Amino acid sequence: MVKLSSQQLKEVLRWASRQKDKKGRSLLERARESLTSGSWLKYNTELEVQDGCLYWDCDCPDARRRARSRACCKHVIAKLMLLHERELSESQQWAEWFRKYHDRKLEEVLDAFAQF
Repeated sequence: MVKLSSQQLKEVLRWASRQKDKKGRSLLERARESLTSGSWLKYNTELEVQDGCLYWDCDCPDARRRARSRACCKHVIAKLMLLHERELSESQQWAEWFRKYHDRKLEEVLDAFAQF
């Protein structure tokens, strides 16, 4: 399992919040949207931590385009967020976001069951 130190995680999320697309949205915002919509599951994302360094691989087109600059895509950030939910939830802001995220996912599951 991938586990970053809290300091490393903060640095990655800080970096992601500063990476803007052409519309001015941060990589962190796009990762949250990807989690909410479920689109992050479309691609195979691998994460590994060795000697304090994060190594990642994602088969999405954006990751291939970013590979030269070694910048990761929103799917990597989304997976990191889920893997570190406990640590992030220590912050009130993140705890609230994850509560809404899980409530939304539960609604989707209940709606799916209601169709049978």
